[in-house]
Amino acid sequence: MSILARLKKNRGEAPPTNTPDCAHWELGPRWANAADIGNRSLITSYSCSTCGRSFTPAEVAQRAN
Repeated sequence: MSILARLKKNRGEAPPTNTPDCAHWELGPRWANAADIGNRSLITSYSCSTCGRSFTPAEVAQRAN
């Protein structure tokens, strides 16, 4: 199979949007305003870098315990 045929074959496939078995190890903080960045008390949510799921600060605190 040629390289061009392989590229055309893979073009229609969408990447997985949600991995149900994700352990959510890499959670990045999100702030509502740019001025709030760095202030941990003003974090509005956390986003998993693997699957993209969003968590509230309360959910992250509960997972840590």
